[in-house]
Amino acid sequence: MPTKKRTAPSRARPSEPATPAKPPQPRQRPSFAAIQLRFVALISYAISFEHLYSHPNKINQGFGGHYQFLTNITLVLATAASALGALEILNAPRLIQNLKAQILFLATPLSLLITLTYWPLYHFRPALLKDTTIAPFAPLKKDIGFHLLPALFLLVDVINFTPRRYAPSLVRSLGVFGTFLGGYAAWLWLCWRMNGIPPYPVMAKMGVGMIAGTAVAGAGVLGALSRGLEGFCWVLEQE
Repeated sequence: MPTKKRTAPSRARPSEPATPAKPPQPRQRPSFAAIQLRFVALISYAISFEHLYSHPNKINQGFGGHYQFLTNITLVLATAASALGALEILNAPRLIQNLKAQILFLATPLSLLITLTYWPLYHFRPALLKDTTIAPFAPLKKDIGFHLLPALFLLVDVINFTPRRYAPSLVRSLGVFGTFLGGYAAWLWLCWRMNGIPPYPVMAKMGVGMIAGTAVAGAGVLGALSRGLEGFCWVLEQE
């Protein structure tokens, strides 16, 4: 009779217990120092806006108003970044945090460039910045609120309280800043045509090509500042 093959008993591996899913990590709230910084910044910006609107002149009452000037546009961006950052105390949605970081990484290089450009011209060639017969300079204490404090507030926020993962790449930085400054150059030209007065006296010595070239060069400088800032943050993280 044919013998039946004896089948070996199956040695099935005992099923391993399923690894329990990790509970979602609570979103980290900003530190008290970050909240303090943003509220102090908002108070400073409010004082600057109050001065802005309480001192009308021939230029800021024309087409484009106060927002013919890059300083004031950047002040709006800085205010938006600090206000969105202050909302983080309420455990704001991730979208708000993302938006705040994107504005911050746009406004900080702009504010640094304004500060680094403004004060040398203010001391050595003020006539290139303003026609004081039409629009006098603000008192020094107020001027610091426009042309120094925003850069300091934003810089401290980026370095200490904003994750580096939000920093844009070099290509994206150049694209964003190039688009922004190209649009701003066109806006300046339109305001000049509409008002008959250049927002900055130096524009009277520049043609369209030179203004466009300045915008391109500015985008390059801003891209370099943005990458330098990211590199500095990276170095601090390694310490």
